[in-house]
Amino acid sequence: MKRFLFLLLMVWFILAGASGPEQSQYKPKEQSQAEITFFNIPDGEATLLQSDRRRNYLFNTGETASFKLLKEELEKLEVKKIKGIVLTGQTSDYCGNLKEVVTDYDVEEIFYTGSLTDNCNVPDGVSTVSWKEGDRTRLDGVSLQVIYTENEQMALHLSFHETGIIFFTKGDLEEEVHISNKGLPPFQILKIGNYGTGTSPTEQFLEKTDPHLAVLFTRKGTSVNDGLIERMHGFWMDVYRLQQTGTTTIEIGKDQYHVPSD
Repeated sequence: MKRFLFLLLMVWFILAGASGPEQSQYKPKEQSQAEITFFNIPDGEATLLQSDRRRNYLFNTGETASFKLLKEELEKLEVKKIKGIVLTGQTSDYCGNLKEVVTDYDVEEIFYTGSLTDNCNVPDGVSTVSWKEGDRTRLDGVSLQVIYTENEQMALHLSFHETGIIFFTKGDLEEEVHISNKGLPPFQILKIGNYGTGTSPTEQFLEKTDPHLAVLFTRKGTSVNDGLIERMHGFWMDVYRLQQTGTTTIEIGKDQYHVPSD
């Protein structure tokens, strides 16, 4: 009897061991985290989006004078390859280092709106994709929607699980009203347009949408609107002026986002 029970247990263990890997092989892996890093470069905008699959998307490449520091920041994050570059504008502060980044990081695609201008020197052989307002796509699990365009500029809404991010571009009332009328799902994070020199977000926009955090890049020769900063502080927002706070990473999980402390 004991021998029979022993053999029965052995058979059960063998069957359980054989079925375990087969089940997990077909179970889809849920993407649990994304990271977005706003680089503190001396002039212009550059933002890196990473998934937990470690695919990299760069939003803008900054002014040419910022290339050395941009490369240093990418090296800190051990970035060897960039799958795609998203250009939210086509002046030199948005695409000044486009050719160098494409060459050094084996970029596969470039996304833009309007027409590619001479300011953005795209190397031969790189795939380019033109977006228009209303277009939607997914960047390795992160949902993206084009919510405003004007000429070669575009504003974006990114969402991952319950966290939403607005990339303003112009930072003026026209863009703000247009976005307000979109009926977007809740968002918590704003990338302020035009380096904080404009008037948006207004008090009405902040009351309506209740964002929690704002990020401002640096543009040489411009001055931030102090009234805008005071307004956002008045709504209890965390304001990250990258020139003061340094490069800032936001970790986005299934239930919430988190800004790691140093």
